[in-house]
Amino acid sequence: MRLVIDGYNLLFKIFHREPFDVLEEERQYLAELLFSYKKIKGHKIAIVFDGRKCEKFSIKGVTVIFTDSGVSADKYIMDMAGKDRGIVVVTSDNEIINYLSKLNVVAVKSEEFVSRLEEAFYQNLKGIEELEYNVDYSENGKKLKKKHRQKNRVIKKL
Repeated sequence: MRLVIDGYNLLFKIFHREPFDVLEEERQYLAELLFSYKKIKGHKIAIVFDGRKCEKFSIKGVTVIFTDSGVSADKYIMDMAGKDRGIVVVTSDNEIINYLSKLNVVAVKSEEFVSRLEEAFYQNLKGIEELEYNVDYSENGKKLKKKHRQKNRVIKKL
């Protein structure tokens, strides 16, 4: 699975505040956190941040992208999704989520991803197998729409 993460959006969810006190350290922390997650799950991960000049580099196998001046991370992510519909985007930005929905690209809210991160680390620490989730049916036993089943299958793999 290829994850594209709205960097600052996820940082807001992890640190529960904005603006950041020590931005560089928090970005580094996020990259290291995602590297640990990558070791557990094996996903390819890219983090996109707003920037002043286009930079792309890797920290421990996690791709970090700073956009060009005048190009927001949101726009960059939407462009990526338009070119590669096989990605999964982590963001809580409604504009991005609505756009991705039209493209049939799966978007996972940052809050949900944070809980999946915590779950993956806990299971890894305790040596617990992955928990089984019924992804095709709602709580009342009715089959979900195809779009919802697809999203649930992706979330299950996170």
